[in-house]
Amino acid sequence: MKTHLTTKELAELADISERAARKAFLAIMSGETTQWRGAPLVIEVTEGNRGRDGKNYQVAVESLPVELKEKYQILNPVKPVLNTDLTVATPSLSMFKTPKSPASTEVPARAYSREMLWGYWSAARDSYRLIAQCRLDTLQRVEERIAQGMTKTDAIRSDIFETQGKIDPLLAVMDKKEAVARTGRILADERTIYRWYDLVADKDPSDWLPALLPSYVGNTSSLNYNPKIFDFFVARYLHRSQPGFQHTYNFTKKEAEIQGWGVMPSIATLRRDFNRKISPQVRDLGRLGEDAETFKRIVPPLTRDKSGMKALEWINGDGYDHNLWVIFPDGEVARPTTWIWQDVYSGMLLGFCVDKTENSDILRISLRNTIRDYGLGVNGVPFKITTDNTPNAAAKVFTGQCTFRFRYKHKEDDPIGIFKRLGIDYRPSTPGEPQTKPIERKNKDIAEYVDKDPYLVDQSHTAKTTTLTYAYFLERLQELLDERNRAVSRSPICRGKYSPLEVFQESLSRNAVYRATEEQLNMLLLCVKSTKVDPNNGSIHFWDNVFWHEDLAALAGKPSKSVMIEYDPYDLRQDMNVYHLDNRFICTAKYIPSVGYSSESDGRLFKRTKASHQKAVKKELTSRQKLAKLERDKRVPKPPEALPKAKIITPVRTEPVVEMRAAKVVTPAPVIPIKKRLTQVERNELLMRGIGVIGKQRAAK
Repeated sequence: MKTHLTTKELAELADISERAARKAFLAIMSGETTQWRGAPLVIEVTEGNRGRDGKNYQVAVESLPVELKEKYQILNPVKPVLNTDLTVATPSLSMFKTPKSPASTEVPARAYSREMLWGYWSAARDSYRLIAQCRLDTLQRVEERIAQGMTKTDAIRSDIFETQGKIDPLLAVMDKKEAVARTGRILADERTIYRWYDLVADKDPSDWLPALLPSYVGNTSSLNYNPKIFDFFVARYLHRSQPGFQHTYNFTKKEAEIQGWGVMPSIATLRRDFNRKISPQVRDLGRLGEDAETFKRIVPPLTRDKSGMKALEWINGDGYDHNLWVIFPDGEVARPTTWIWQDVYSGMLLGFCVDKTENSDILRISLRNTIRDYGLGVNGVPFKITTDNTPNAAAKVFTGQCTFRFRYKHKEDDPIGIFKRLGIDYRPSTPGEPQTKPIERKNKDIAEYVDKDPYLVDQSHTAKTTTLTYAYFLERLQELLDERNRAVSRSPICRGKYSPLEVFQESLSRNAVYRATEEQLNMLLLCVKSTKVDPNNGSIHFWDNVFWHEDLAALAGKPSKSVMIEYDPYDLRQDMNVYHLDNRFICTAKYIPSVGYSSESDGRLFKRTKASHQKAVKKELTSRQKLAKLERDKRVPKPPEALPKAKIITPVRTEPVVEMRAAKVVTPAPVIPIKKRLTQVERNELLMRGIGVIGKQRAAK
């Protein structure tokens, strides 16, 4: 096999013109670049009479790009020759231009890799495949003419003439690519068709198609420059301020001159290197942040199977800000916000509520409407709920003491939220994740079918000229949501045959709906909050209003005593229910209204009420003291009516008792005769007498 290729041979191998090959050689020899198609070519110059400068250029085969080197090895395989010295023949490109003689001594064998050829075909672009197919059609037409008795040259010239007659009229009305796509023919000269024959000279006819693929890959050479230039450019360009490419290039050029980093590459070279080395995910993350779609969708989305679920087993909710101006009942013009609950299994839209902004009240009211109209769950189990982890959706009024709550601090005096009181399993999700919260996809339908509804858009132009009322908006919104529920869906559950409403009703017909009681529905009418009672009288101060009940007085005197209250957010002076933190009911606290400063009747009523309660407290204390005295008297035994007199018996002693320390005679103590059985009173009397005698003796000493 040859070790070097001439300019002509390289042009034929790379499917380029000799002028382009010679231009690449001159660029490398002059030092303008060191690579061609990503490979550092090794070029040798020999003196001769060829070329305009009287020099011949040859390139080493080993220095060619990998794809050209493999192609050259396929086109020029090493074939054994049957001779006496067992030498190996070294074929060249010109060997394949003439057919082998029947008397040739070479062993016929297929010396190329079919897998490699068809691998090139599978990786080729469609435009290259079209060119290869047109080349194959040309060779097959030439072979048909040769089979009819024409010479190869005449057959090629005849096909060229026929192709010109079909393509030339089309070139007047369309470009060359469109003409090739319509006719399936390529206008080529005689020499080019012979070169196509060289590409398939040793190939089976079934492998001609991939062998005729164009091998041009464009200019892949790049100027060698200081890598600090590229690193500095990337660091400045991948910034959240999103500077322009030209602006960053100019700034980098100035910095390179100051730092002395050498020759600055052109902006085209820098752009080509940037696109080749920096992925779109890294580019968008640096310039757009973590909200970039290429970064968020860096892996294929997760697909969740819902075939094993049931309707009302799991619901999810989300808020949507409408692009409409609505006149609210108080006269304010604002863009409405709607909170909608959706069934995860069927995709049916359930209850909703509209307000000026997204808040916990519209979540609570829409959830009550959903439970009232459809149910709290199926088969005796409350449904699960998934919402965003936003401040409103994760408010303690809903998620208090829930396990999966990742917003706000967990405190011991947190009230039990509505979800836990109703037995609902709460599972938060990340905003903008339709895989875990399918209603994110429904927001697109709402934007299309509600915000662009002609009946609504015609009345809502701007904030000053809108005539869209709140009542009509609610009525029209209900109609549009019902239409979306009745429309056929292409979801995996509906399969393009059924609507979400049909799937929802069919699932409920096979399961028992779990209905909520009136008390459970009333929980959703009131808000829940944790507060502290007054340590003096047990009253509750809430939003400058005072609430009190006699049962709350029992909580007075206990510092930091917290209770849970249920109140109406639309009427803060309505009586509120008071619970312990473990959800035990205490009382219904009454609102204590404020009175006028000069109202004597209200003052007298307050005094009578205060005196009445004080009298009740005193009466309770007196009764408890009497009861305690009776209990104490029962435990103390009654004393006897008369104590028996103790008899004194004097013992007879023969010798006086002498004290060891001195020769002083000590009068013996009287001896008290002890009966066999004494009462407790008698025992106490004897004990006291003995103690008195001992005390007198010590005093005498």
